[in-house]
Parts: sequence; C-alpha cells; structure tokens
Amino acid sequence: MKRQFLHGIGAVLLLAYFFGACTAVDPAQRIVDQAILAHGGERFKEVEIAFQFRDREYTIFKSPERFLYTRSFRDSLGVVRDVLDNAGFTRYIEGEAVELSEKDRVAFTNSVNSVAYFAFLPMG
Repeated sequence: MKRQFLHGIGAVLLLAYFFGACTAVDPAQRIVDQAILAHGGERFKEVEIAFQFRDREYTIFKSPERFLYTRSFRDSLGVVRDVLDNAGFTRYIEGEAVELSEKDRVAFTNSVNSVAYFAFLPMG
C-alpha cells in the first residue's frame, strides 16, 4: 500500500512539473528574445538599414509610427524603384510613377514586404 501511495505521489509530482513547464516561458521564445537582445534589442524599434539582395538594392526604415521600404534595380525599362510605406505601394520607372494592375501591385507589395520581414528576423 505504501508503495502504491508513493507511485501516486510521483505521478502527481510529474504531472505538476509537466503542467508547470507548459505555463513557463517557452524555451524557443527565450532563445529568440536573447538573440534580439544580443543584436541590438530596442534599437530595432527605430532603424534604417540598406543592403543588396539578389541584385537589388533595399533600404528599410522602421519606427513605431511609420515605415518606408524601397527596392531599386535596373531592367530593360531602365531604373525601377519600388516604394512601400504607410500610404501604400508605388512603382517608379526612370523617376516616373507608373500605373499597375491590382495583381502586380499586390505581388510587388508582397515581394518588398517579405524581404523586409525576413531581414529583421527574429524581430519580425
């Protein structure tokens, strides 16, 4: 009988540990938080960066109030500059704003936004 009682206590303690661990900070989230802190932490809240990715130049400005993402490259039409900000998306070719179909506007918006998103991971 004493042995069964001890097994019962062991099971209760194991369940309590398991459920306590589930409510504790997720270890993966703790690693992400540490990575963010190690690479600048709060400085990511307002930042401007520039980089090249797949033969295109990107600039990203982010603040709590606004954002501005640009992508520039040269193709057969000339110099193309895509601008995504709080107001929406605009494509410029040789400095002139061009009309886009809804499908193209959504595709270019998603493309620029996804590069900016991945550039800031794990801050995302």
